[in-house]
Order: sequence, then structure tokens, then C-alpha cells
Amino acid sequence: MALGTVMLEAVVGETVKLCTGYLGGATIGGGKGLVDRLRGRLGTLPRDPERLHAVLTERATDDPEWFADLARQVAELAEQRSGTAPAPPVPFRDCDWYRAHVPLAGVHVIGGRPGSGRTALARRIALDQAHRFPSGRVEVDLDRYRDGDQLRVADVRVHILRRLGVEPDETDPGRVEARYRAVTTTRSFVLILDNARGAREIGYFEISPANLTLATTDELGTDLRAAYPSHVTLHGLDDAGARELLADTCGREVLEREPAATEDLLRLCGTAAYVLGAVGASVARRATEPGPVAGLLAEYRVEGVTGAEDVLGKFLRETFARLDPDTVRACAVLTAHPGTDLTPASAGVLLGRPARRVVDRLIDLALLVPVGNGRYRLDPLARQYAAELAAADEAAAAFERFLLSYRDTAVAGDLHHAPGRMRRYTIPDGLSWSRVDDPVDWLESEREVIADLVAEAHRRGRHEEVCQLVGAFEVMLNSRGHWRLFAAMCEWYVRGAEALHEREGRPALLARAYAMRARAHTLARYFPPARTDLDRALRLAGELPVDHRGRQQWASIHEFRGRLGEEQSDAGLPPTYDPLEEFGRAVRIDRDIGDERALGIHLRMLARALVKAGRATEALSVLDEVDGTGTDARNLALGKLTRVRAALATGQVPPARAALAQAEAELAAVATRQYYWELEQLAAWVAAAEGRLADATARLGVLVTAAIRVGHPRTNEYIEELRRLSHP
Repeated sequence: MALGTVMLEAVVGETVKLCTGYLGGATIGGGKGLVDRLRGRLGTLPRDPERLHAVLTERATDDPEWFADLARQVAELAEQRSGTAPAPPVPFRDCDWYRAHVPLAGVHVIGGRPGSGRTALARRIALDQAHRFPSGRVEVDLDRYRDGDQLRVADVRVHILRRLGVEPDETDPGRVEARYRAVTTTRSFVLILDNARGAREIGYFEISPANLTLATTDELGTDLRAAYPSHVTLHGLDDAGARELLADTCGREVLEREPAATEDLLRLCGTAAYVLGAVGASVARRATEPGPVAGLLAEYRVEGVTGAEDVLGKFLRETFARLDPDTVRACAVLTAHPGTDLTPASAGVLLGRPARRVVDRLIDLALLVPVGNGRYRLDPLARQYAAELAAADEAAAAFERFLLSYRDTAVAGDLHHAPGRMRRYTIPDGLSWSRVDDPVDWLESEREVIADLVAEAHRRGRHEEVCQLVGAFEVMLNSRGHWRLFAAMCEWYVRGAEALHEREGRPALLARAYAMRARAHTLARYFPPARTDLDRALRLAGELPVDHRGRQQWASIHEFRGRLGEEQSDAGLPPTYDPLEEFGRAVRIDRDIGDERALGIHLRMLARALVKAGRATEALSVLDEVDGTGTDARNLALGKLTRVRAALATGQVPPARAALAQAEAELAAVATRQYYWELEQLAAWVAAAEGRLADATARLGVLVTAAIRVGHPRTNEYIEELRRLSHP
């Protein structure tokens, strides 16, 4: 499908959702204006979504100007959450001409070698235009999402969605793209794509034609010039801008006292903004000395400095020379931190001592740059320089300390939060939860660090610790979600478990890794790899002893097979496995081995499958057993949600209302946040069954509005329910 067609489909699709939702009774800010405007142009709007889609598509294809106006209006409707991007340098020098010739919307490409100021210019333009884009500015460095020459497109899209306030759990790249198109069409924002390599990469992330995309590149090739007529190439600052930037750093009066030396210095350094900032800082350090500019030039001659690269090297050497030895050593060790971002707490773990003083010192010297949400990043040049200073044994010891500390904390949290759940990773001796915060809260707050740590640990061959970290991470999923992140971690989980199985014979661990990866893909509705992994898991489980642990793992795999079949059926696809058969097998195994906790979970899943199969009366009997089985508070609460469905299916409205109230209270008590959508939908069903159609419509309206705002994959399902309720 051509990109223009993709963009048209995204805008028209979201317009249909907004109009249908508004006409059905959802409270959508600006919805009346959108509907009135469309009626003014098109006459009567069809209430059927498919007919409305066809009418809008035809008009948009015939009238590009009308389509662009529609895109602008749709982008301004959704409730806005401002994205944030790094600010440009203050004051910002030069590039006034470039800033004046940027289009108001569409794609603008800025070419130039590193250090030319291309990223700073993009940030300046984004800030200039901020008043026109209420969803703010989102920046992404594409080089951070490459595996060699391969760009991880889905991961970049997820990064952008998160900056817009949406937390996607999809793993299927096609579903990620659909969520991305839906959300970015209904946001009015500036997107900065740093370090793009060609027109194709920019095309992956093009957003609504009403928004502005600023892309930077170090090679403004023919494909970019042809695809995007709005482009410029930076060669650094002009002479006046270079002089002004130098003066901003070291003081205008210093330069005015040595005009000839200043000109020589500028000729030596060139016009790259980063180099000029470094040179200005070097001059400023010598400001109280006689002839500081000439003195710096003399030092350059003595040291053989002949160009910008040498200037930067000298600046970094001087900067680190000002630090005390302990801070230099600490900065060198911090280059071993997994990933690019760190926090004061994670830095302390790496150093083995409180890191606040070191972090503050590095921030003061602009060697550590804040990137938002309490996270910091070492300046790239400083990181490269400091890494060369790091002693190999000290860096290795720091990583070892970091890995084991996070492993121990994660495993202790898993054991504390869910002591009775099934685990197949090796549990270290002597662990206990000693932190004051909740284990799940800690795992959630550190999830990005753990994901980076898992990847780095795999690269270093630490397969045991990889499996322990990802295995412990499972405990967070049932309460908080983050399935997409977990699916990415599962790639290392499976590779680590495969290596351990090949070396030591660990079928139980590898079967669990395959099964958990399948579970992540199932819940994200990425079905093909889930079936493959479950088949592998079942074959490995056949190697296990026929004892409690072995049969417990069999039951778990049957559970996951049932969930895959259930999700496939919900998506309108033929199920690979029969949910009733698979859940029934799991229940029989649980009874045989006396696993009360698993029995309660699998009975609840069996009851839900019975309701969906039209056997709600049987489901109610099974749910009675769930209520008396096990002590898993979350499972008991979810059992109440299934009871709501069963009671409504059998016409028992008061029991459905009572079960809904219990479910809401119990889920709140266990701090489980991922069932909002199901709770709201069931509340609307109960209200409709009680004849409170206004309340039901209001509930579904709120659900539709929230779903449109975050591009929820079931938005159309909720809209259709609202439409049927509003126009029976």
C-alpha cells in the first residue's frame, strides 16, 4: 500500500471513529464541530460506519486540499498530552534564514555532518512552532534503534507512542503500526527524527499531514531530495554566528580585546557549534590571564592542535583534568551502565556506593545530560573519552555488581509477591525482600533498566542471570501488563535457556521460556509464533519426570494453549486449540497433583470459556468452586468478572450487579490496573440489562472516548456497541 494511501486510510478511519462515537453519545471534545463541518460539506452523514468511510474516502481522494483540512481538524480533536523533547541551546545563534523557510506542516529534512548544528536547529524550529501543536514535541534518535544496518521500526513507533502518553502492548509489527497510525492521526505535534538514513526510514514514521516532521541526516542523498522538496544542508554556523556563539561562552569583551587572535582561533576551529562551545569554555577558563585567546592558540601550536578534532580532544582532556581522581574513575565506570540512560540510584548500584555527589558534579560540567523522568545520559563524546580511561577489571567488576544486585532484587521481589507461583529458573540462596516499596512497583519503575541489563547480560554470556531476571519479571505482568517489553526480553530469555539446555540439559527452563514468549505474543494477538513456541514447549515437557513439578508444567502449557485458542476465537479466527479441552486438561492435572492455586486459576479460565461457548449455567457452577479454591486474591477478583458475564447470559441481573461491585473493589485492593477496559464494558452491560440506557450509553461513551485517545485495538468494537445501544 502506498504511503499516501496509508495516510488517507488513517485519517479517514479516525474520522469515522470520532463521528460514529459522537453520534452514538460519546463525549468527544470538538465532535459536534467536526460533524457539523462534514454535514456542511457532504450533506447528511451515513450512520453506518462502512458507508461513511466510503463517502469520506471518495471525497478525500478527489479533493486533497479538503483532505488536508480534515486531517488538521482531526489532529486537534483528541485530548492532548504534551510530548517533550530536549530544548535547543540558549541563546540560539544563526540559522535565521532556515527557520523562516520551514513549512508549516509536512516533512522538512536538515542535512549536515555531525556537529553542524542540525539537531539543535530541529529543536529550535520545533520550539518556534510549539504554539501551533498542543501535543508538543517528540524526538527520537534512530541510531539508538539499530541492529547493525537494520532499523527496529516497531520499537521506534512504540517510543513515539509512549512520548505521546500511550503505552502499547502489541508485539505484532502490523498491530503496532495500526496503533501508531491511529494515535498520531489524532495528535497535533512536532516529530523530530534524528539520524535518518534515507527517505524510506522517514516514511515509516510520517504522521498526519497536518503535523510537522523534522528529520536530520548526515547524507542528503537523491532519494531524500526527490521525496522531500523541503530540505536544507548545514555546513556549520556562518562567520557572524560562529563569533556570537564563541562570545556567548567566554564573554564578548574577552574577544574584543584580541580581534586578530580571535580570527585565527575561528579559522582553526571551523564553524561547528559543538567545537565552538568547547573552545569558548577553554577561553573562559583563562579569562583572568593576560591574552587568554592568544595564550590558548599558543598552547594549541605547542600541542600540535591543527583542527576541530584536536580541539575537542584537548577540551575533553582539560575537562577531565579538572575533576578529582575519584570522579574521573566513577565517570569511567558509569560507561559500563547497561543502555544509554541511568538514574542516580542505578549509578549507585554500579559504583557500589551512593552516587549523588558524582552525578551532580557531572551534571554541573554538562558531562551528564538530563533526558527526562529522572534519567540522565552521558554526553556521547565524554562517554567515548571516559570509556578509554576505564580499567577493564574495574568495569567488569562494576557490571558484575550491577547484574547480581538487580538479579537478587528482582528474584526477592518475585518470591515475596507471589511465593506459591510456578518458577523454573534457579533461585539463589538467602534472598529476602528488604526494600520499603512494593516489589511490583520496583519492577515497574526499573523495567527499562532491566530490559537493557538483560540484553547486555546476554551479550556477555550470562545466561543464568538472564533467565533469572526475565523469570522474576513474570510476576509484574499479571498486575501491570507491559507485555510488549516482556516479549522483547523473552527473545534473550529463550536464547539463554537454549544455551543452558544445550550445555546442562534444562528442559523445564527452556519449556518455560518458550511458553512465556508464547503467552506474551498471545496476549498481544501475534498468533503465528505463539503456536510454534507452544509446540516446542510441549515437546520439551514430554522429557520431564511424571512427578508434581513435571505435571504442573504440563498444566501450565495446556493453560497457555487454551488462552491462544480463546484469543484467536475472540479475534474471529479459527482456534488452533479448543479452549474448553485445554483448560479442562489443566484442571484435571491440578486436581490429580493437589495444586490448589493453579486449580483456582484454571477453573476460572474454564468458566470464562464456557460462557463464551454459550454454556453459562455450567460456568456458574464452576465459579462457585473458584470462590472456595485457593487464596490468590487477583484470581478471585477476576472470577467475579466472569461471574458478571455468566449472570447476564442467564438473565440474572441483580447477581451480575453484585459481582461487578465485588470485582471493582477486589481489583482495586490488589492494585491491578490493567482491567479498566473490561470493567467499564461490563458496567455498561449491567446498566443496559437494568434498563438504565442513559447510564449504559454514558459508560460506553467514556470508554469510546478513552479508546480513541489511545488508539485501543478494540475501539471499533466499543463504538459498534455504543451505536447499537443508541440506535436499537
